[in-house]
Amino acid sequence: MAIQAGVAAAKTVLEARKKKDYSANSLKAFEKKLHEDPALKDMYTFHRVPAYLRNRRLYTIYPELVCSAAEAVYRVDGTGKKKISKELRSQAKGRVSLFTLIRDLIGGARTF
Repeated sequence: MAIQAGVAAAKTVLEARKKKDYSANSLKAFEKKLHEDPALKDMYTFHRVPAYLRNRRLYTIYPELVCSAAEAVYRVDGTGKKKISKELRSQAKGRVSLFTLIRDLIGGARTF
């Protein structure tokens, strides 16, 4: 993103130099370039993602829950199996509260 901003700044300065106009009005083109650049639009769209990705449960508890539930559901051992949603709830007991899980899901949905 910083590189894209640098490119936009360089283009703006080159245009200003070509016109020999370094006025504030001429340099406003920089801001316009920033808002039009797809990479920088993404920066504004996804600005909440870095904070969300600091959630340690995304890298510890949740992958373990999914793997444990999948193993329990797909293991061939001659026993009846629970639905994966019930198995996930069973695996989550004592590891993460339903409130925390829902809060994390909503937090993730709000980042995009």
